[in-house]
Amino acid sequence: MDNEIEELDKTLQIVGQILSSLMSRYPLEHATTEPWRWDQPIISLQWSNSEDNIGRNINAYVEPKTKVLTVEVNAWLDMDSPDSKGRVRFWKHQIIGELPIPIVPKKFLGTAEDAYQVERAWTRDELKEKTTRLAVSLA
Repeated sequence: MDNEIEELDKTLQIVGQILSSLMSRYPLEHATTEPWRWDQPIISLQWSNSEDNIGRNINAYVEPKTKVLTVEVNAWLDMDSPDSKGRVRFWKHQIIGELPIPIVPKKFLGTAEDAYQVERAWTRDELKEKTTRLAVSLA
């Protein structure tokens, strides 16, 4: 069990370093990385763009049982609903790839760069999924 935790920790450290390196390689506004917590073996690189107000992230998460690292991208745009009773989130999600653990850093870097290229091309018109959140009054 300890070896599995060490392998998971090492994998996510590499993933975090590579995702952080994308912040200096690409024009990512308001970029942050979220390190993994003990309860969620996931590293996220998140950013937004003042040009289109779309929030974006690249997530890399581990499924410990299968020893697979999955890389996915998400984009979202929050807007007031037309009836002014809440917010509407338009979004898109795509899995970019799965890599066996232990990962090869160069291979993960290539997958992370592919993820960025796919996601940066998404426009508002491509955010087809929709979730509505009603406004809640706490009064």
